[in-house]
Amino acid sequence: SAPNPKSAKSPRIGSSGNTSARRAVSRTALDIDVAVEVIRGKWGNGKAREKALTDAGYNAKEVQMYVNMLCK
Repeated sequence: SAPNPKSAKSPRIGSSGNTSARRAVSRTALDIDVAVEVIRGKWGNGKAREKALTDAGYNAKEVQMYVNMLCK
């Protein structure tokens, strides 16, 4: 029979597996994706960008850290 795609999902909280590490990795990847969008100008500039990122639920200082790393 065909493999069940649901079996490939990440484990639920409380089950075996390090879900906090998985969330940290995926959050970092998300922050890097947003940093690329910042570099492309999709989030505005200065205080307006900081407010837009914060309003969207991102840590503007962390995103800026990734922007700085990507621009080196």
